[in-house]
Amino acid sequence: MGLSKAILSVLVNRFCVRTTDLYRLVPQTAANQEDHERQIRAAVKRLRDHKAGNDWGYIRSVPWTDPTVESKFIYSCHAHVLTNRGVQLVRSHDLDLQNNAKSGQEISPDHIDHEIRIYEFLDTLEARLQKEGLELIVFQINLQKLYRGHNIRLDHRLCHVR
Repeated sequence: MGLSKAILSVLVNRFCVRTTDLYRLVPQTAANQEDHERQIRAAVKRLRDHKAGNDWGYIRSVPWTDPTVESKFIYSCHAHVLTNRGVQLVRSHDLDLQNNAKSGQEISPDHIDHEIRIYEFLDTLEARLQKEGLELIVFQINLQKLYRGHNIRLDHRLCHVR
C-alpha cells in the first residue's frame, strides 16, 4: 500500500490523528526512522496541498499544542483530519467500506483535543490488554440527530474485550 493510501486509511479509522501518531501507525517502508518520518511529512503535505481551484485539499492540518503541558515549545505538532474532498476520495477508492470516514473540514480546536484524548485512552487500553493476552475490539457507531434545526453527528464507541 502506498504511503498516501496508508495515511488516508488511518484517517478513515481515526477521525483525527497527530503527525507523531502517523509515525507509529503507518507501516515503515523506509530504511530508518528519520526517513520514515520525512516521507510521512511529505505525503501529508501532498495530500493537504492537492487542491482543485479554491477548494480544500484531501486533508486539513491544524496546529495542536497539548493543553496539559505548560511550556508550549515542549509539545506542539499538527493534527490532521479528512476534508469533504478527502471523504469522497477514500470512498471512491474503496478505502472506507464501513462508511466510517468523516469530514473535519470545519472542526474546532477543542474537538480535536477531545478526539486525540479518546484515541490516547484507547491506545493505552489496547497496549495494556495485549500484555495480558487480550484483544480490544472497538465498534464505532455514527448517528445523526436533528436538534433545533441543526444536524448533529454523534459518535458512540463500544469496546469489547476478547
